[in-house]
Amino acid sequence: MKRATFATSLVLLCLVTGSCARLGARAPRAPAPPTINPSSAIALSVLADSIYLIDPRTGALQPVARGLTDFQSGYAAWSPDHRFLAWGNGGITVLDTATGKARRLDQGQSLSMPAWSPDGKRIAFGDGTQLWTMAASGGSVHQLTIPPTIAPLAASWAPAPTLAFDGLRLDCAAGAACVSTDASEIWTIQPDSAGLRQITRVGHAENPKWSPDGTKILFVRRFTSSKTPRSELWVIAANGRGAERLGDARDVVAASWSPTGREIAVVRKGAVPNTLQVWLEAVDGSNPYPVGDAVPGTDATIDW
Repeated sequence: MKRATFATSLVLLCLVTGSCARLGARAPRAPAPPTINPSSAIALSVLADSIYLIDPRTGALQPVARGLTDFQSGYAAWSPDHRFLAWGNGGITVLDTATGKARRLDQGQSLSMPAWSPDGKRIAFGDGTQLWTMAASGGSVHQLTIPPTIAPLAASWAPAPTLAFDGLRLDCAAGAACVSTDASEIWTIQPDSAGLRQITRVGHAENPKWSPDGTKILFVRRFTSSKTPRSELWVIAANGRGAERLGDARDVVAASWSPTGREIAVVRKGAVPNTLQVWLEAVDGSNPYPVGDAVPGTDATIDW
């Protein structure tokens, strides 16, 4: 069955099949080992462009992947020990930052959006229509059971065995193909497909990120119906209560907690059109300041 996901800023803008064809795995050409310390580096993925590592203290920036093929590629995610970096680009690539060696975990045109389990043994990933998990060492995949009216995007794995994802609402009543709506909420689900739960009820929420202690979820809330569309940084408790806005920014693209949970890295639109700027701020959204130079791009994800 085909499902159309004309995803908002992050994923598919065309009809896609319900699963991606997988080809024989082959290792991609390995990039150079990072010169920025991976243990504290921020991973910035500019969709359809490049992946950068950013030193949060000096602002130094180093590309680790270039020439990403489409707007669904990227979504770089750190393993729990910050040694391995996974991203999507015609499949799931895993880079060992200690050696500079990269390997292809799974291959398929639309596979992207990796998220590591808290023990680093499994990786969740999707194609904009389905969500799977797979051993980080490779092997068979497990498909999660998600209603056909929800397109799972941009998963994030909690310290406990629970996944959060941006669930784009689909309208499947019109005909054989489902089409996207402008509604998107944050959902959680366990890796065995149990416990599916809607967390936000704000109309349009995306890019969830669990706090390191698993008690809160960051997300971007978009307002598209007004004359002045805006996107804000919000946070909500893991039980779905107490949603609140953080900071005053109205141009938020994505955000991520620091490994200690004491800071937040935020991607915002740059001062120059078609650029993106990383900012750091306190966990309450106060004291924001830019880090490093702006980079070309219009959409991105971030993982710290």
